[in-house]
Amino acid sequence: MKKQVRLLIVLVTIMALLASVVVFAVPGNGGGKDVLHGYEKQLKNFTMIDGNRIRLNKSGVDFDTPPVIKEGRTLIPVRAIMEAMGAIVTWDKNEKIATVVSSDGLIVIKFYLDEEDDGLITVTEDGVTTSVSLDVKHGLYNNRTYVPLRFLAETLGLKVGYNNSNGQISIDSEPVLSPKKVTYDLMEDVPDTVDVDLILNGYEFMGIEGLTSGVEYTTSGAITVHLVKAYIETLEAEETEFNFVFEKDTVEVTKTFELKLKYNDEDFDEPVLSPKKVEYASKGEIPDTVDVNMTLNGYEFLGIQGLEYDTHYTTSGAIVVHLDKAYVESLTQEETRLRFMFQKDAIALQKEFELKLMYNYESGKPELTPEEAVYLGSNIVIDVDYNGFSFLGISYKGTLLTADTDYSVSGDWITLKTAYLDSLDDEEVKLHFLFEKDGDFVSVKFEVVLEEDD
Repeated sequence: MKKQVRLLIVLVTIMALLASVVVFAVPGNGGGKDVLHGYEKQLKNFTMIDGNRIRLNKSGVDFDTPPVIKEGRTLIPVRAIMEAMGAIVTWDKNEKIATVVSSDGLIVIKFYLDEEDDGLITVTEDGVTTSVSLDVKHGLYNNRTYVPLRFLAETLGLKVGYNNSNGQISIDSEPVLSPKKVTYDLMEDVPDTVDVDLILNGYEFMGIEGLTSGVEYTTSGAITVHLVKAYIETLEAEETEFNFVFEKDTVEVTKTFELKLKYNDEDFDEPVLSPKKVEYASKGEIPDTVDVNMTLNGYEFLGIQGLEYDTHYTTSGAIVVHLDKAYVESLTQEETRLRFMFQKDAIALQKEFELKLMYNYESGKPELTPEEAVYLGSNIVIDVDYNGFSFLGISYKGTLLTADTDYSVSGDWITLKTAYLDSLDDEEVKLHFLFEKDGDFVSVKFEVVLEEDD
């Protein structure tokens, strides 16, 4: 009998050990997510850590699976911490892509989890997409996408700190500039104001180092900075960096905005198109010829890719291109990008010209009607043309609004509620309506103007 009891104890112990191996070493295969065995191998040599060690804006994060340490890097289950920040996380089970969209819709990070992609990451910001490869790869564990914490946080403009005494990792939201950089080829390309949107994340905007508010720049609603054209025209450098200063709880941080003026570069000699883009709302607006001026800078104009001279376009003095009206009217796409070809000393290059025909608009971005509204003390109702996109939510100053409390959705109508509108303090409020279609994420602005009390 004693031998049987001992044998039973041994069997129970072995079963418990096996169970612990299954729980902590082998990813599950549920929730519609594919197990990627290539990434299973990459995540074998890691150590789990207490999720309470990670603090977001001095508060804990509710992890349903614990963070891990691998090769000296902290990896976190992405959904828990991103949703705590108000970001949006989606999973494409067919393409095996986890996507993170910042709460303002301006930054999109895609983590490719198909083993054939070898840990590919893409970051799209200000319309520019770049590929990233890290020394420690992201991957699936326990049906959760684990990604390197520092990379994710810093890409989204967050500050990561480490406390050696208690091992605590802190993540703090810092102000975000959008865009962070703009470039102009010609002085005439510079608009009346160069606008920079600010996501304050609890900070106060103090100003721009070396500039005077009301002279070189102005602000609207404390969330948008307008650099004045008259000031920009005085700049002589090709690249100028502006330090935007913010403060919270006596802590000061600066964020850099870069202005690149190619016309100030003595060696800048590429051809320039002016304008680079034209838009027409109806065929009746199209002139007899759509004219594009060219600054050749020593290059020879060779033609437009795919078009025939005298049929689709003509030129004047080799410095002005005239696109024929009949050709423009024959276009059926909303956006057509034409490639102007140039050559100098065996160096060939192309410059892109965009022709946007709004009347061909069928499957473009979502549209809001109206695009702005004055708050008069009642609900604001917005007609939404989704154009095949799915509505994800609304954000303001980096924070997602609460569905059914701050707004409601009924078919093609989104209603901003008075209880939320009454809580707003800024004179002008720019809301970001977030949409998604086939892995593409779009942010559409809607402006609310608050009437001042008499």
